[in-house]
Amino acid sequence: MINNPEEAILNCRGFIFFAKYNNEIVGTVSLIKLEEENPFELAKLAVTEKYQGLKIGRRLMEKCIEAAKLEGAKKIVLFTNHKLTTAIELYKKFGFAFVSLENNKYLEDDLKMELEIKKPINEN
Repeated sequence: MINNPEEAILNCRGFIFFAKYNNEIVGTVSLIKLEEENPFELAKLAVTEKYQGLKIGRRLMEKCIEAAKLEGAKKIVLFTNHKLTTAIELYKKFGFAFVSLENNKYLEDDLKMELEIKKPINEN
């Protein structure tokens, strides 16, 4: 995925977002389109250490959720590690909840979280 993001993510109806601060790329996140039940996987959320604390991760999360909604996704899943407490707290703030760890394709990750996407009230 990291070596060929165009093939692994973009050509498969996924997205890669970058955060720019003072003409410098300081953060990134990807949304990977999954096959079953129209979900996306949020992956590789990262903000350069120097720029952490500026709510850049929050903005990247908002962009991912917005894009998933526009694509008609029913949920977003992510895999993470229990040591990433700051990231886990961010995910919880957006409504992600822990679920059973299944279909884990990442060796370092020991937790799975999901966000059920609800339709806005004004949609049919």
